[in-house]
Amino acid sequence: NTLQNTNSNTSNYKLGITKYNKSNYLNFIIEHNNMAYGIPPSLEGHINGVDIELIKNTFQANYHYDASFKNFDQLDIKYNYINYSHKEFEKDAVGVGLHKITNNIKMEIQSPNIVLGSELDYKQFFSTGFHLTPNTQELDISLFGFYEKDYDTYDVLGSIRLGNISITPEEYTYQNLDNTQVDKRNFSYISSSLGLRKIISDFEINSWLMNTMRAPRVEELYSDGPHLGSYSYEIGEPNLQLEKIYGVESSIRYNHNTLNMAFTAFYNYSPYYYQMTKMGECNEEIILNNQVHP
Repeated sequence: NTLQNTNSNTSNYKLGITKYNKSNYLNFIIEHNNMAYGIPPSLEGHINGVDIELIKNTFQANYHYDASFKNFDQLDIKYNYINYSHKEFEKDAVGVGLHKITNNIKMEIQSPNIVLGSELDYKQFFSTGFHLTPNTQELDISLFGFYEKDYDTYDVLGSIRLGNISITPEEYTYQNLDNTQVDKRNFSYISSSLGLRKIISDFEINSWLMNTMRAPRVEELYSDGPHLGSYSYEIGEPNLQLEKIYGVESSIRYNHNTLNMAFTAFYNYSPYYYQMTKMGECNEEIILNNQVHP
């Protein structure tokens, strides 16, 4: 029969303006995204289906300058503002509301073989409705760099990022989390890579050593509420530590006018990573058309 609640509406508006000068330019972009769609009903979930509304407003400012400072010849400063909201409705009533405001500033200076930069990322999380995740602030500050050196027979490439993330939740009374475990968290991390590249005629050989660290996000630490559309209830783990991955990768590429081929081998080892786990079962009865279904 006809499947109800399956329509989808999407709108996107974007406006940009750029001012060019002799040695620099300034660029502004504003954008609005709006998406509304329905998830059909299910005996295992919400009998009347769920309506989802996503709204995102963004503002970007980009400044580029053709610098002349020692070997550096380019300066870029970027600012991003993102206002994002996610709402889940059931019978026209807001069941879950999630809201995130992001302010991001990134600055980097470049030369033909070096990139140096810094980045600041400040996020504010809010929740309403049945979602009990606390209002939280997240501040991520990092320094990064990239280096490339060409030798006669091979090239050396390296990159590094050093940073610190602080996550501060507001005091709250939780339904499924231990209040004594929900506290401000600080994570210092380092990610880096070192690679060799050698070109022999039409062949290119690359080898890399890499490590990366990722701090848990607010949703992974403090989530405490349902997602109506996926029929799930997500509970965070406030004691998570840094996610870590170490890897090695090698590749051989053949590049020709009429044929391109590549063979890649890699190995990744993670002594600590996150994995979503289903815990427990929902044994409540489902009521449909005034009849109880076990």
